[in-house]
Amino acid sequence: SSSSRSYGDSHDDDKDSCDLDELGCRVLLGFSVGIIMMFIGLGCAQSSRNRSYSNYQLASTRHMQEMAQTSREWVGQEDAAGSTRVFFPRETEWRGYYQQYGQDHQLFSFEIEARQDLSESRFLVLNGKGFDNVGNYIISGLFHQRTGRLVWTKQYQPNTGDPLENLGHAVEYRGRTVAGAGLEAGIRGRWYVKTHLYVGEGLFHVWPASSLEA
Repeated sequence: SSSSRSYGDSHDDDKDSCDLDELGCRVLLGFSVGIIMMFIGLGCAQSSRNRSYSNYQLASTRHMQEMAQTSREWVGQEDAAGSTRVFFPRETEWRGYYQQYGQDHQLFSFEIEARQDLSESRFLVLNGKGFDNVGNYIISGLFHQRTGRLVWTKQYQPNTGDPLENLGHAVEYRGRTVAGAGLEAGIRGRWYVKTHLYVGEGLFHVWPASSLEA
């Protein structure tokens, strides 16, 4: 009987040892999976940061290339097909939209006043104001009556509108009238912005709120 008890004790010890080994394996497996998932997560995060940085660099490069020409140089640049005189109202209300984050954002209505540039008769000096979902802003810019090109800066007023989006920053719009059409078809182009937090660009389309007559 003594021999039987010894065998039973030994058998129990072996079983306990197997249970401990199985538990240890499970813990080790769980730890290993956790480590692998952590590295995968870090790799994905780094990849995302790299893509964001690449997009930042691309937008910044485009912005610098486009801004290489001054507003007056760009507005006065004629297309190869040439252009005819474009009528621009002295004072009128405008509407439009711009694209950002994959969506259209309404500009609501804004006012533009145009006056003759005393130094160059083909240029009109533009001033205006308005508001959108970012905040209130003032507009200053140039329009060339022959090329149909326009450049204006939209300067946001701090402490208005969306406190997360409005950094008191400026956005530059560069566009032109639709080829072969008058101003009633609107002006299309690209906007550019560069702040300490964000560099971006996108399309825009603006048009007079009322019908125009040359």
